[in-house]
Order: sequence, then C-alpha cells, then structure tokens
Amino acid sequence: AIQRAVEAGISAATSGDDDEEVSIVVKIGNIISSMWDAALHVPSDEQEQEEEEMEEVMLSSSKKRSKRSKSASTASKEDASVEIGEDTALGGSDFGSYLIKSYNIKKEARDDDDNTSKETIKGGSFNNALRYARSQARLLVVYIPSSPPNKKKKGNSYDDVAIRSLTSAVVSSVTQKRAIRTKGGGKGSSYGSFVLWGTKAGSSEAVLSTKRLKVKKTGSKESPTLVVVYPAQVIDSSGRPKLIPRVLSQHHCNPPPNSESMAAWLNALRKRHAKQYATMQHELQELQYFQERKEGYKESIVGDTNREKREKQEEMERLAKEKAEKERIEMLQKRRKTLRENLPEEPSAGDTSNVMTIALRFADGRTGKRRFNAEVELNELFNWVDGFFDIEREKVILSTMNGQRSFTFVGEDAEENDEETSEIMTLEEAGFGRMTGLRVTERKEDEEEEEE
Repeated sequence: AIQRAVEAGISAATSGDDDEEVSIVVKIGNIISSMWDAALHVPSDEQEQEEEEMEEVMLSSSKKRSKRSKSASTASKEDASVEIGEDTALGGSDFGSYLIKSYNIKKEARDDDDNTSKETIKGGSFNNALRYARSQARLLVVYIPSSPPNKKKKGNSYDDVAIRSLTSAVVSSVTQKRAIRTKGGGKGSSYGSFVLWGTKAGSSEAVLSTKRLKVKKTGSKESPTLVVVYPAQVIDSSGRPKLIPRVLSQHHCNPPPNSESMAAWLNALRKRHAKQYATMQHELQELQYFQERKEGYKESIVGDTNREKREKQEEMERLAKEKAEKERIEMLQKRRKTLRENLPEEPSAGDTSNVMTIALRFADGRTGKRRFNAEVELNELFNWVDGFFDIEREKVILSTMNGQRSFTFVGEDAEENDEETSEIMTLEEAGFGRMTGLRVTERKEDEEEEEE
C-alpha cells in the first residue's frame, strides 16, 4: 500500500507540472488525494495475474538467453566489459514478449512469414538502456504504455497499435540498418540505428524515466509515450563521464503510427541525426584503438621482459664459460710447469747405449728433437709435447712418418688391452729405433665428441 501511494504521489506531482496556473495548495491536495486512493484500492486479481505473467515471460526469456550465453563461450571477458550494453545489463529480459502476451497483440501476416532476426524491446532500468545504446552507437527509442493491459477491453487501443508497430518486422529492420552510409562499406557500416526500450505503465521506472526525459503528453490520455533519445555523454563535476538523455523527437501518438509510418519516422530521424551517430561511432572506434594499443603495449612489455631474461641468461652463460676457460688455462699452465719439471733427464750426447733420438714435426712447421732412454714410457713423449709446445697431451696424435702406426696419450682411467694405442708401453716396446721421426697432429673437438 505504501509503495502504491508513493508511486501515485510521484505520478501526480509529475503530471501537475503541466498546469502552471494551479496553486500550490491545490497541487498538494491532488497529490494527497492520489496517494490516499492508491493506498486504499487494492489491485484487482486480474492485475495480479498480469504481474505473474510478466514474471513468467521474464523468467523464460532469461533462461533462453542463459543458454545462448553458455554456447557463446568464445566471447572474451575483455569484450564483455567494453560492451556494457549486453542484454544482461538490461535485466536479461525480452520486454517485447511481455507486451505481446499481456496486451494480447496479434502479429501481422507478413511478420509470420518473416524469418529474419528481430530487434526485441529491452526491459530493465532506464540507466542501463542508455548505457547499452551508447555502447552500440545507437539512438534509444523509449516506449511507455498509457495504461496497464486490460484483457476485457474490446477493440484496438492506442497501446495495442503502438506495440504492434514496435514489434513488427518492418520497424525491426529499420533499427538494424546501419546508421551512416559509407562508400565501400566502411567501419560505420557495422553499427545499427536504434535500441528499443520499454517499461510498464505506472511503474516507478516509468515515473523516473518520464521525469528524466522531461516529456509531456502531447495527445489524449490514451496516448502512450514514444520518444527517441540521444544518450549524450558529458563530464560531471568530479571529472567522470556521465550519460544524459537528450530528447530528439517525441511522437504525439494520437493516434500511434502503424508499422510503415513508424518505420518512416525512424528512418527520417536516422538521416537527420547523422552527426550524433558519427560522434558515438568515433568514440567506439577510439575505444577500440585504445584497447589495441593497450594490448600492443602489454605484448611489448612481455616481449621486453622475455628479451631481458634471455639476454641475462646468455650473459650468465657467457661469464660462466669465460670463468671455466680461465680456470682451465690456469690449470694447464700449472700442469705444464709440473710436466717440464718432472720430464726425465735427457741423456748426454756421449751416451749412446739404450738411447733413442725422437724428432717431431708439427703441422704448423715447427720441429722438435730430444733424446730419451729406451725404457721411458711412451706417455713421456706426450708430456714433452704438452709442456714445451703447448698442445694438450689428451689432444695429441703421434704417428709414424709412413702413417702406418699412430699413438695417443693413455690416461690413468684407460682400460688395459683396449687397443694397441691405448697400452701403456715403453719406447722400446713401441718399436722405435735409435732415430725415430714422428708427426704431431692435434685432435679436433668434433672428433673428441664423436669418440665420447
């Protein structure tokens, strides 16, 4: 009862604004009288039944849209946040279905044959309708019935005519037409023209939207409200964007236009207000460019981060290799010093018993010559090459001048009797004569890796 009284009082106060000559006392008396009548008169069973029908239509429509939203799982979250005007923002309701069912509207014959998708009349709040229209770069068509549905009433009321026109295929086609014609089908060709929105007669949303629009009835009491609104965006005192409904045109609805007349009226408005369409489309395009730049910036940040990580990793690997190489060279220098100090003493020139002279020839042209005792191990030749000629003994290959035999250094971990060149033997056991010439070659790293 309180809610009915408040709504009736707001409605009486709004309608009283039309009569400027009426005194304040009379206005207050009219408001109190309206509130008193609304509080005392309980809605009829028929009205309660209509409320239940409204809820059923809204519920079924919401379920259908929920199924469609689940199937459209490819839509990204970011796109949904940009497009504020998804149907969920308008309560997820198909208000047109409620109007058709509640007012018992019969479709036109050509609408039954038309299988194209139709632009439905949205429900929900007026603020969400404004945001949705702005996000789609469309003008908003506002429809408010003059009275609640009355199934006992015979004949076509003004509300019936208006609802039949708004839900017709002709008007739906106009709402989906591209707002601005561009040569070659530019970006503006992807935007529609109108969003249809409505609310129940006498509801609080109807009172509030009427007050915000500041529209007055131009026809009879049976004439519904039919207004085309531009969702203008302004900056409020706090610096935030705010949407304000600016009325572009109001139809007198005395009588309401049929489907052809309404389509012609909307077409004329679409052509007349190309500037408003261009403003909204430009804003959406700038928003799209901003999103693309934002995504590009994110990708560049990720790319720079990955590049820095990769460069840092490469630098760490380079420093580790340099450190390992430096330590290896230091180790080789210490080992060569030890090899030079521990190399067996060279027999004197006069000592010819059991003494062999070994001559070396390197690939770079260098030569070397030294006497050894025949009982010296073959590894001492490799120590000699490593200590005095700076070639790692593990990489040295000694071969006879005819190339028939070759020898490599035998480490402590070498398996005995693996092959002839791997045996630890003396110079005499190797078959060297009193004068022996050997070629010195260095094993390549690739050959070492293959052997490993």
